[in-house]
Amino acid sequence: LKKCCTPVYRRLAEQPAEYYKLDLDAAVEFLLSKEVKVGELEEVLAECLLQIDPCIIPEQEEAAKRFVSSLIEERQVVLVEDCGNCAVVTFPKSLPRGDRRRLAELCSVDYYVQKRSAEGVELVQLKLKFLEATSNRTFRVPYFAVSYIEQFARELGLEVEEKIDWPLHELEIPKVEFELYGFQREALDNWRKADKRGTIVIPTGGGKTFVGMAAIAELKVPTLVCVTTVELAKQWAERLGRYLGVEAGLLTGAKKDIRDLTVATYHSASRHLLKIYDRFGFVVYDEGHHLPADTFKEIAFRLKAKYSMVLSATPERADRNEALIYKAAGEPVFTTSYLDLVKIGVLAPFVHERIYVELTPDEALEYSRIEEGEPEGLERTNELMNVALRAENKLKALEKLVELERGRILVFCQYVDQASAAYEAVKRVEPRSALVTGST
Repeated sequence: LKKCCTPVYRRLAEQPAEYYKLDLDAAVEFLLSKEVKVGELEEVLAECLLQIDPCIIPEQEEAAKRFVSSLIEERQVVLVEDCGNCAVVTFPKSLPRGDRRRLAELCSVDYYVQKRSAEGVELVQLKLKFLEATSNRTFRVPYFAVSYIEQFARELGLEVEEKIDWPLHELEIPKVEFELYGFQREALDNWRKADKRGTIVIPTGGGKTFVGMAAIAELKVPTLVCVTTVELAKQWAERLGRYLGVEAGLLTGAKKDIRDLTVATYHSASRHLLKIYDRFGFVVYDEGHHLPADTFKEIAFRLKAKYSMVLSATPERADRNEALIYKAAGEPVFTTSYLDLVKIGVLAPFVHERIYVELTPDEALEYSRIEEGEPEGLERTNELMNVALRAENKLKALEKLVELERGRILVFCQYVDQASAAYEAVKRVEPRSALVTGST
């Protein structure tokens, strides 16, 4: 404990005397680091003082005890502050090992990566950690994790003093020219109750965009909307202008117009993080199931957004990384199904039928070669799917369907060459047809 003292030399009755000036703050910090229990601090400090100076008088001992008592009362607050591109969290005392483990678990998530092996491609589970300990009571976390710190502090019976300068200046919304359906209002209300963080699951065509725009209109803070494609970015910008009266900026491959309300592709947002990470208090992740990709997850881990919303029809992923979406932007707060929306007349009913075709002899031979030659795994599955997707007899079946329907028909294909072949097949039956791909 002498390391917390400074020698002071004075004269007493004309004789030199050596005193110690004790830094009580440092002394308490030192004892806590040695895992002295809070309830024992006063007595342990008093014992240490007697070791340093056996002549200490009772008044000095009591003064030290009073200081410790007041310090403990004053410091039962967790301080959360800005620290460059993250938040720094300071607890009032060093956390015991068990509490540190619980906090580390809270600030981590299971993450899966693809790895090649002798058996093919497999998913390997890793633990993605976003808590950096700088001492036993000081930690750094991404801004989205501040809510987890607050949750943990409440469990310990501590208050949180937040000193983060969130980018929450007012965003002017000139108008709101739309009304939500009942299920959309419920989704927004659930998100609001979850501290304005969460995932909203609504089928395609169910109006996810309008839920996002309603949140933007309610919060009125600088907002970033992340989307998967340039076309979707333009669609969002057009709707924001039409329904909210705001001319949104665009951050895409060709456009770099960053405003208080900006629509960005995930790719462009990740490339320009240094410019945008501290500009937006609210982020909307449209088609949020794309978020766990390596490039995209950096956005969620770096943005200084107090509020977040994920909009998705299918948050569950084949690579099992939907947990990262929920950790970074909020757990599912609302889910509705296609059938629910059909019942209330929002979506049209449809009939789903499967039409099976035979592989040609050459295709069957190729299919068998892959099945027998390649080890089981994702790579073999993809090669088998490619043979099936491009089956020649599918085109003949497509011609018959078009001939039977003779109406407005939309044919979806997974690959451009597959779409080109389908287009040629449809043209033989219906000349008034068009091919639409990313380059058209």
